[in-house]
Amino acid sequence: MVSRTKIILIALAAGLSFTAGVALWIVTRPAGWSDAPTDSAGTLSEEERRKRARDFFAAPKEYDTTNGQEMKPRW
Repeated sequence: MVSRTKIILIALAAGLSFTAGVALWIVTRPAGWSDAPTDSAGTLSEEERRKRARDFFAAPKEYDTTNGQEMKPRW
């Protein structure tokens, strides 16, 4: 059986190591790194961004339905 003191010490050590890891990660970030996503060139206008998003998320206009598998109901 594990004693209460051991459980508390293990939890405390885990918390401290997590905190140290987060602090190390924050300190060692590159100088120009920011949390906000940016464009690759950073110079795209609002219109160009909307067009890129529309093209990226657009569904294909025609679907190839030849040689497909027949759908069978599950009764």
